Amino acid sequence: MCKEERTSVLRSVLEQIYSESDRETALKILTDYLSQSDCAIPLKQRRVMIIYANRCHTMISLQTYVTNSFLFYEGNGVKRAVKRCEYTY
Repeated sequence: MCKEERTSVLRSVLEQIYSESDRETALKILTDYLSQSDCAIPLKQRRVMIIYANRCHTMISLQTYVTNSFLFYEGNGVKRAVKRCEYTY
């Protein structure tokens, strides 16, 4: 049997974002994808992603955020324990 190669829709969106040189255009690609009704990401999380993506002021920070988010939704995210620290002033 021949295995067909599957490509993720998220991966194609990510490739489009990386091919852009302008942050605003890349942000529009992301928001257009997240606004689609057939998007695989739950609605509440899509809204949060749009909010955080808008806070990215450079192209590199936007690309980093989108990459980390998409890796999480594809099940490839890095699992780590979060250590809570208490600060005293």
